[in-house]
Amino acid sequence: MGQQISAVVEKFDDDSAKQKLADDAMNSLLEMAKLQVAAFKLAISNPNFEAKLIPIEKILSSDSVIQASIENTPTNIGSVITDSFSAFASGEVVKGITTIINSGLKILLGTYSGNISTRDIYLISTGKIGGVFRVDIHFFAYRFRSDQLKSVTKEVLSVSIVISSAELNGLSDNTLRNIVQQTYSASTSEEQQSIYEQIKAARDNVQKPANPDVRLDRNTHAKLHFQRAIDGMRARGKESLASGAKPRSEHVDVSEEFEIRTPIGRAYEQCPAMDAWIRGGITAAFGHETKEISVACTQSGHSTSDSLIYGLATVSVAKSKVQAAQDKLVGVINNLLKSAASPGLSDLTIDSFSTQADKAGLFRFEWVKGHIPDADRLARSSAPHYIEADSDQKLPKESIQFLKDNKIEHVISINSQADNETIKATLKANGIAYTPLPVKDFTAPTSDQLKKGNENYKKHRAGTLVWCGYGHGRTGTMVTGLQIYAEKDKTSPTRLSQDEYKSNHVEKNHNGKSTGQYEVLDALQG
Repeated sequence: MGQQISAVVEKFDDDSAKQKLADDAMNSLLEMAKLQVAAFKLAISNPNFEAKLIPIEKILSSDSVIQASIENTPTNIGSVITDSFSAFASGEVVKGITTIINSGLKILLGTYSGNISTRDIYLISTGKIGGVFRVDIHFFAYRFRSDQLKSVTKEVLSVSIVISSAELNGLSDNTLRNIVQQTYSASTSEEQQSIYEQIKAARDNVQKPANPDVRLDRNTHAKLHFQRAIDGMRARGKESLASGAKPRSEHVDVSEEFEIRTPIGRAYEQCPAMDAWIRGGITAAFGHETKEISVACTQSGHSTSDSLIYGLATVSVAKSKVQAAQDKLVGVINNLLKSAASPGLSDLTIDSFSTQADKAGLFRFEWVKGHIPDADRLARSSAPHYIEADSDQKLPKESIQFLKDNKIEHVISINSQADNETIKATLKANGIAYTPLPVKDFTAPTSDQLKKGNENYKKHRAGTLVWCGYGHGRTGTMVTGLQIYAEKDKTSPTRLSQDEYKSNHVEKNHNGKSTGQYEVLDALQG
């Protein structure tokens, strides 16, 4: 856009006309900068944004600066950005952040591609009283080439800053040290060591339990409040039976818990709306399949800082349909929460949500539908407690309990470290069959591995879970392969399209190179 405007401006002889067009160009560029800021804020709030970075619990603050300047070095904007961290950083971390910002601005203004230069910075920080924060910064600059435009301003520069509380589960010393070295690379080694020790101390303080003999959730008060509400709801049900209501002996209750994070101070007011949203969605999905629906949503109190909602949804179904109903309820709740968190689909304001699978470390857990027999139970997820590398996988008690609760009797792992002896032993000790098929990240399982996965899946149709690392490319390839094999067993098979590959999160390319995943699936279909 800038080059076209410049060319037109030079054709005008009348200075007033040139000035007017220059002003219009400035206004257009300022709007572009505003869009850059808005898009970056929206991206950070998306839980799938840069999934391999340290995840965030809550966005705490966001700020933006847009500046039009004829100066070569935008010193003012640098100081404004640094001031934004005054409440979130202390000690050597402040110096490190200042160095990063000044370095980032210099690189930004020295690496234009045409008229545009962009740069993203990600780092972690700690404040004066502790706490670990994740900081995301997006720089955008547009430099003019026309002399007439340069007389108005040399460039437009926008900076968007988002500060969030960091999710510390799985943040090892090694990962923390590497993050500090990478993100604070402009600081000296002595400063990096000081920053590392400061952030490490804050992390250790946050992770240290208040009472080592008692397991505490992230919000104990809210959890107790929620449990009292659920216990009360169940107690009322027992009272109604004691008063003469006929017991539903032919029906069984199946439930799913969920947790929602809202903007600060919005949990209390959104509870009734969330209750209605979940109840309405379950009613529409289950129809006559259930005799009764119960939904309970509650928050930790009326505090203006409250942002956490706990929920429990229960449906009463025939005993013969318990497992199918449980699987369906998990999917319905996931879809309802995703819809509620999507702007334009609901009036609710949700920053993030989690389900029982997330708490068990099996992120992106879902039941696979389509192409496989209706009676089959095939699921997919991340490797247990995956953060950023295949080696993160671990199977603590809560993960095993989730597998048992969901009747998972067989796991297919396409993790590059699928042959991990601890994983094998833990699953075996709990009576869960295991098929390890090691595949490097961003590559494809071989045709023999797809065949072996299918052979063992057929032995455990009642409950098979597929995982890799993050839970997309390699997992998607195996799941799609199992669907292709299922189609081949039919008298009139249906060919899976590449759109279905994509919806299954099969990854076609990585860093400009083919992963081989589409190719191995195309070869399997013939």
